[in-house]
Amino acid sequence: MSNGRRLLLALSLGGVLAACGVLPVPMLDGEVIVMDVTNQSPRPATLVVAAPGQRDKVLGSVDPSVIPARANATVRFLVPKTGQWAIWANDGELMSDTDVGERRGGIPMGIDIGPDGSAGWWCKNDCP
Repeated sequence: MSNGRRLLLALSLGGVLAACGVLPVPMLDGEVIVMDVTNQSPRPATLVVAAPGQRDKVLGSVDPSVIPARANATVRFLVPKTGQWAIWANDGELMSDTDVGERRGGIPMGIDIGPDGSAGWWCKNDCP
C-alpha cells in the first residue's frame, strides 16, 4: 500500500472515530495548561473541561482524559481563551478559570485524587 493510501486511510478512520465520539473534537482557539495529576484511588479518574455547573457542556479537551488507578500523569488541558470554564474530576466540579487565573503552559498547580476517589487541587506558590 502506498504512503498516500495509508494517509488517506488513517484520515478516513480518524474522521469516522471522531464522528462516533471516540476522539475529542480539537479546539482551534484554545490555550494549554499543563498540570500533574495523581490518582491514589483503585479506579481510573476521569477529567473533563466543561462549563461551570454543566459537566455535559464540554468546552475543551484533556490529554490524557483518564488517569489509571494508582498512577501519576502530566496532563494537558486545552481551555477556551475567553469565558468561563471548569475542570471536572470524577463528575465533580473541581477548579475554575478563576482558580487558575492567567497562568498558561506548565503551572505550579496540580490535582490529587484521593484513595476514596474524591478530588482536590493544590498550588505551590502565587495562587490566584
